[in-house]
Amino acid sequence: MVKPDIEISKKDLAEYNLVLIGTNESNLLLKRMKNELPYSISKSEIKIGNQLAEGENLGFYFIYPNPENHNKYLAVIGYNNADYISLGYEKYESNNTFNDISNYGWYDYKIWDALTNKDLVKGYFNSFWE
Repeated sequence: MVKPDIEISKKDLAEYNLVLIGTNESNLLLKRMKNELPYSISKSEIKIGNQLAEGENLGFYFIYPNPENHNKYLAVIGYNNADYISLGYEKYESNNTFNDISNYGWYDYKIWDALTNKDLVKGYFNSFWE
């Protein structure tokens, strides 16, 4: 099911894991939850947890417990420059690349350069989601 951010209901938050796309400026749910999610975005950097990547053409994703329903999760996919939105890619250790969003999830979070698809930050939260 695909819905605009303004159509997400309390029932959706209660029953589903959600994939949110965008930034605090482009997605009302992300704006509402911005102080409860472990990331920050500026035109020159993205920070997830305590990991920082600098650049003006960055993409990112992370998965995190939904602050409005801790029994469900959010997957957030975003950018710091909408002109360079990119879904990035994932690699196996053998350097086989996959250019499909369905392969996300190797890490809890990742930040990449959207021009080169080079991974800048990737990792896992601990058991306390820190």
